[in-house]
Amino acid sequence: MEPCSQAGWETNQSPWTIWIIRDSFLNGVISDNILRAIAHDFVVEALALVGDEGHISFRSMKSIRVDSFRRIGQCSGFVCLLSGTLWPMGLRKAERGLCEALGGNWTPGGLNISKWGASQRQILTSLFDNPRGWDVILFRRLITPWYLCRDIWCGEFIIPRSRKRPVPVVVVPNDPVLESTLTQKFRTTKLGTNWDGGVDLAEVKLRTDELKKLAWSPLYKSVQRLTNYQAQQRMKAEWSQQNMTARMKELIEACQAINKAGRRHNQ
Repeated sequence: MEPCSQAGWETNQSPWTIWIIRDSFLNGVISDNILRAIAHDFVVEALALVGDEGHISFRSMKSIRVDSFRRIGQCSGFVCLLSGTLWPMGLRKAERGLCEALGGNWTPGGLNISKWGASQRQILTSLFDNPRGWDVILFRRLITPWYLCRDIWCGEFIIPRSRKRPVPVVVVPNDPVLESTLTQKFRTTKLGTNWDGGVDLAEVKLRTDELKKLAWSPLYKSVQRLTNYQAQQRMKAEWSQQNMTARMKELIEACQAINKAGRRHNQ
């Protein structure tokens, strides 16, 4: 078992080597070499493909890294996505990309390389290729056999019972002026409507999410339309110039206390 590198991949020709390949390699030349070795040369077998925090990147339909993951996944014996919240944006926002990352395409042209069975392909086609075919109950029935959450696998719990879910602690930030300003802005903002004249609830959710981010830091307003790289660069440059909100102060103090106690914390 060996961590994969460009040099190691080119020099180690042993058929008994088990390569551990990080997803950072999926953007480079080695990705094409892996795919060629699996699909054409048959000198490499993909035993398993595991994506950590898959809900973040694998819902995309355009990323080069995701495209490589899906292509390798078609040849892999086992595909697994790990996530604390697999559908944080709701089922309809990300499920097609995640399903394709797990089992491949279900269209007629992709049947030979798809992991979906005939009945599953029929359901997926009905759900996603028919504009009026979405049925959340049918989708939940589809994912039940392979969507494992604190379940038993091969007679053992996936998550040991000793690891109990943490009890949440509510911390009320003392920031009434900022909260009042944001709330007033939300109330005076004109919201869009649906075709039937009703308020667009999706837009309401989007606006409230924006308020939550602004409540953490006003810097969000200047970076929300930038790329991730541009946003990171601006935040690094302007972070020290921003007024620290009460929420951010509470978070920093909590992280410092956890770190001082020698305990881990979730980012």
